[in-house]
Amino acid sequence: MGDVSNFWPVAILVLLGAIYVQAQSTNGQVSGIVNDSSGAAVVGAEITATNTATGVSYSNRTNDSGVYVLPQLLPGQYTITVAKEGFSTVRRSGLTVRTGDHLSLNFELKPGVVQESVTVTETAPLMNADQSASASVLDNKMITELPQLNRNTLDLTAVTPAIQGQGPLSDQIASLGANGYLIANNGNSYSVAGGQVNGTNISVDGNQVQDQEFNATNRSVPTPDAVGEFRVESGILTADRGRYSGGIISINTQSGTNQFHGRAFEYFRNQIMNANSWTNNAANPIVPREPFHQNNYGLSIGGPLTIPHVYSGRNRTFFFFAWEGERFSQGVLTKNSVPTVVNRQGDFSQTVINHDTNGNPIFAQIFDPFHGSMVGGNWVRPQYAGSKICSQTDISGGTCPAANVGLSTQSTLFANYLALWPLPNHAPDAGSDPVRPAPG
Repeated sequence: MGDVSNFWPVAILVLLGAIYVQAQSTNGQVSGIVNDSSGAAVVGAEITATNTATGVSYSNRTNDSGVYVLPQLLPGQYTITVAKEGFSTVRRSGLTVRTGDHLSLNFELKPGVVQESVTVTETAPLMNADQSASASVLDNKMITELPQLNRNTLDLTAVTPAIQGQGPLSDQIASLGANGYLIANNGNSYSVAGGQVNGTNISVDGNQVQDQEFNATNRSVPTPDAVGEFRVESGILTADRGRYSGGIISINTQSGTNQFHGRAFEYFRNQIMNANSWTNNAANPIVPREPFHQNNYGLSIGGPLTIPHVYSGRNRTFFFFAWEGERFSQGVLTKNSVPTVVNRQGDFSQTVINHDTNGNPIFAQIFDPFHGSMVGGNWVRPQYAGSKICSQTDISGGTCPAANVGLSTQSTLFANYLALWPLPNHAPDAGSDPVRPAPG
């Protein structure tokens, strides 16, 4: 009894897990009714969907009402075959199943011998009979050929109707700056068909890629070359999507096929192709374009998983690999204060630290931090005459003020630090300092 009682909870969990995975899947489905020429349901007819790219087949049989369902079909081109003893075999080729499609396809079988086959070449357009939502689907060709500056898969929502917003904050890291912490505390800003901003679900191969608390998107969204199809769905959603008030963004990754296919790419931008900014051109002299280099490069390859003389994956086992890298560097023109020529000599007599109420500059006064004496109960540090911190060269050369000879001199590291600063390219205005310009 102990073994039996332990078995059922495990079995229930496995069953619930299987139901959950199926409910969240973004694969397609084909269903319909099989009748004979008199309109009666054909029971037990075998329905087979064969993926023309991989050769993989999915089979099922009609029930007592002649109804069949082929669930969990990977997006792609299919050939549907209907066979039943005593009837001619019917074959429908060129059926396209897209991400999330629920297609309705009925068949009529005519009496005949097993060797007879009927090929259907023209039928009415297929409808998503059990879905009232509106959907737009982009295939891999469109995804890889549409120009994208930042190679972000979610940016593809911009080419679908009824989409507003700039996407998750995690896709705008460069613009957040010091506010990068907001990524974990915000959802996404997509609004689908007027729905709530945080009411949009984003999934990859049926797996949600959003934080459950804030609805923020994590970094598991694949590169565009790894995406087989991209679907945006809005309107009246089905029961398995009912918790979302906005829309559904479904991403299906690529799969290998019976043929080896690959792609290598590089997209690059640099300052040679960019126009100079208005402010740079307005400067006197004209400031040249800042360095700018952006390189996005990668490759993708897929095919049958084959080990020569050991295993052939044709029609059963496939692989797909995609990789992308980026190198980015940009020069930024900034205006900042640097030590002046006299500052480099230890002379801070011309350094303005503030202005008085009349607008007159207040110059820096420098005190020796390592010397001092008690005056009136207070520790008083000596002031450098002329705000000049002398070096050993000043003392030996006689250029150091006499009052400063006994005070601390410039550190030997001072010259090393100065080497890290560029020289100023212009002198401060009279009565001002780059840090403290004159008021007005």
